[in-house]
Amino acid sequence: MVEPTIRQSLFDLNSLNSFCSYRKYCPSTCSCCSSSNNCDCYFQCPIACSCKHSFDLTNNYVNCSNRQLKQIPSDIPQSTTHLYLHNNQINSIENNLTYLTNLKYLSLANNHLEDLSTEEFSTMIKIESLDLSSNYIENIEQKTFSNMINLNTLYLHNNPWIPKFYNQDNEFQSNKHLTFLTYANGLSCNRSTISSSYVTERPITGEDCCKYSHAESCQQNFRIDKNNLRHDDNSTYSQTFFSSFSYQKHILISFILLILILICIIILYIYRKKRRLLSKEKYLCNNDINQQINHYDTKGKNKIFVISM
Repeated sequence: MVEPTIRQSLFDLNSLNSFCSYRKYCPSTCSCCSSSNNCDCYFQCPIACSCKHSFDLTNNYVNCSNRQLKQIPSDIPQSTTHLYLHNNQINSIENNLTYLTNLKYLSLANNHLEDLSTEEFSTMIKIESLDLSSNYIENIEQKTFSNMINLNTLYLHNNPWIPKFYNQDNEFQSNKHLTFLTYANGLSCNRSTISSSYVTERPITGEDCCKYSHAESCQQNFRIDKNNLRHDDNSTYSQTFFSSFSYQKHILISFILLILILICIIILYIYRKKRRLLSKEKYLCNNDINQQINHYDTKGKNKIFVISM
């Protein structure tokens, strides 16, 4: 079997992208096939699902979508890496997935989920993509996604719950690899992981999501304090740092401009004063010359007068 949606040459097939369907499979390296179905290496497909594994056994796909399931099957193989449970009627996860520690992809889209707790995803350290869209999710506990340190894509659109990017909850502080998030009706956060020549690792923030959005999740609520009005936002460290840096930058620029204006005023004042002094000196010099000329002229006349006599 190969993925039907991917076109590739037969020469490109390898142990990663070619698959074998199975109902029950026990690799030769598995020592507990006869004693337990919950072994890492044991592959047994749930009755309501279809399953396939990659030829090298690194990926195990379990597809239980579109089966009108009201709860998660209890016999999903522990080695499952990709689990599809979308388009069912599942209303709770509880702890039915905590033993699936190898999951990389999980889809629970278009179900009847209403609440998400911290324990439900606590063991999913390897998960990279999680789809919880089109449910009835109203409440998500603060640290629900905190253990998903490799999560890079999270779909939460078409749910009543929306993140509050400017409150104290900070739902995605531990998800430093999260680059794409959807929520509400078609809203999304999309940030680049590349900054100049190095890879950045930081939580997704309101700046990534609210640059072109005025949604409710992007509003900064105000509360009245006894002494003054202040924001009801304890946003992420990154937001605080960048906003304070921007504020300080504006203050510095204003201060530099003020100094330049003062210097210009001082230079202009000195220049004008110097011009006045020069003109005054010139004026005095001209007066002295005129007085000397008048003095010599008078003296000359007197001499002439004496000679005439």
